Amino acid sequence: MLEDRPFDGIAHDSVTLNQFERALRDGRVLLASVLENLPLGVGVYDGDGNLTLANQCLRNYGFLDRLPSRDLAEARHWRAYDADGRLVKPSDYPGSRALRGEYVTPGTDFLYDPGDAPERWMRISAVPFQREGADHAEAIVVVQDVDDLKRAGEKIEAAAARFARQARFVEATLSSIPDYVYAFDAERRFAYANPVMLGLFGLASEDLLGRNFADLNYPSDLATHLNNDIDRIFRDGVTIEDEVFYESPTGHAAFFSYLWGPVRNEDGAVELVVGVSRDTSERRAFEEEVKRNEARLRAATELANLGIYAWDPVTGALDWDDRLRAMWGLPPGATVDMSVYVSGIHPEDRPRVRDAIAACIDPAGDGRYSAAICYGLSILHWARSSTAAPPLSGSGGSHPTKRPSCLRHGWRTSTLMIVTPSLERWRRSGPARSHNMSIALFGLRMARCGGYGTQVSRSVTITAPSGALAVSPKT
Repeated sequence: MLEDRPFDGIAHDSVTLNQFERALRDGRVLLASVLENLPLGVGVYDGDGNLTLANQCLRNYGFLDRLPSRDLAEARHWRAYDADGRLVKPSDYPGSRALRGEYVTPGTDFLYDPGDAPERWMRISAVPFQREGADHAEAIVVVQDVDDLKRAGEKIEAAAARFARQARFVEATLSSIPDYVYAFDAERRFAYANPVMLGLFGLASEDLLGRNFADLNYPSDLATHLNNDIDRIFRDGVTIEDEVFYESPTGHAAFFSYLWGPVRNEDGAVELVVGVSRDTSERRAFEEEVKRNEARLRAATELANLGIYAWDPVTGALDWDDRLRAMWGLPPGATVDMSVYVSGIHPEDRPRVRDAIAACIDPAGDGRYSAAICYGLSILHWARSSTAAPPLSGSGGSHPTKRPSCLRHGWRTSTLMIVTPSLERWRRSGPARSHNMSIALFGLRMARCGGYGTQVSRSVTITAPSGALAVSPKT
């Protein structure tokens, strides 16, 4: 009974009740304030889909006074798609599902078309809510404008797809070339290696990447040399080209040329060193063979007192060595051209020489390659063609103005001529002091399918420095 309870106890209970009610009111005010200021639309819908309570954001939208699933005319403004790309039916919209007791979170993305403005993406989630003592459920619906986020995501996805295509293209390109392509990070570790490079080491990508030269048992001197190059590129941003000998773990020993350069980030700092290497053993062997052959040829020409020259039938340019210039009565290094050559031919012989040159560049024939001798010039091989090139015209000896048909069709020719004095004819030349020379003409044909050379020797008489050249064929 009240009179049995201490007065101070009743007062305490009253104070506690007032505090609780005050805290409840404050909580409601705080919750209402939070809901009002959320950047999300929050509303409560009754069983018929009518909005009964909403925060300011939802009221600002102005088009959600009723659930779209309960208003077919309004539902036409909303589109959503399921995981299989099928259009979501209004009966499966989040609000309808929440009224059936389902929880729809984190929500469904809809494209809303207001009709008088661009479409916008809206994310809608819903949960069921039932008041105490009520005989029907209600739905709490949350609406978020995610258009900017969605558009940004679409741009990111499109950019990622483009990047993936580019990455696949680059990877396919680097995988198809025969050169060794790779990259190093600032710790001198392999950061990339194309399949050819992986094959050189006999390793899978995961076994090579992240390892340095020491890990791969490079010779210490070679590792130091290469590491210094990497450090210099990271420090100075330079490009380095060099060649080294290396034997890989698979037993492939060869000379490798390499070209290394920096890869810079958006701030301009070097973040990687990219490199391309090529096996140059075959090239070096070829160069050594060329050097040996050049040395042999030089020794042979000096020993036999031979003169050598080449003629370009396209430009008419002549390339004479000084020994041949001396035979022509010219000083070392003197400029030579067709007029210099023709000046050494006796006027009576010039028509015959022009005819010989014309025969060389005449494409007419029986369809087989043929050789024609251009006295004092060259041997050329032409295929049959309907268009003939004109012969040299006039006593000045100008070269053809039209390219021979084989050159127009993509073939190239090179000619080599060797001239040596004939002492017997020199003694018989008498007062004219004509230089009698045995001319060996080498025609080299480079055709689409390869090339070979033909050698024909003829004897002609040259009077130098300005005498007559009597073209007298004699094998």
